[in-house]
Amino acid sequence: MKKLILTSIFAILLASCGGKEYYLLSISSNPQIVKKTSKIIGIQRVAIPEYLYKRYIYVATSSSKIKILSSAIWAEDLDKGLTQRLISFLQKKFNSANIFSYPWGATKNPNIVVSLSITKFISENSIVYLEANWKLENTKTSQIKTNLFRASIPTSNKAEDIVEKMNILFTKLEERIAIDL
Repeated sequence: MKKLILTSIFAILLASCGGKEYYLLSISSNPQIVKKTSKIIGIQRVAIPEYLYKRYIYVATSSSKIKILSSAIWAEDLDKGLTQRLISFLQKKFNSANIFSYPWGATKNPNIVVSLSITKFISENSIVYLEANWKLENTKTSQIKTNLFRASIPTSNKAEDIVEKMNILFTKLEERIAIDL
């Protein structure tokens, strides 16, 4: 009897997970050009819109309405994944291990702190939009440099296409941030 109950519970759990597809954006791209740097760079956690914290992949149906793609789920916390991806990309770009996430502690005081805030990252009317702003703060001189990024790319309504286009746009954003560094 116990075996039957356990088998039934397992079958129900499997059925409830069935049909879901999990997606990642944390795998960093390879930079177009590699440069050397002696800077120590600290990366704050990437800030994302509230709807992206829920692990669902959404599409906008209007300027004020979004819906869940029911079979598509982020396989990671997007803020953590994008933060790690940015760090990995910049490490490759500058061929340096001196790029790390907050908290960095007293032994790894960065020369530059990067704060990235994504304000829009969604598909609407078969177009993926990425809007973001970032701040680079020189910790030695207190000089601050800010910049904006806006880009879009056509897509289909399939989750895998939307995620692929999100990946392309985030790669462009990484390259732009690297130019400012």
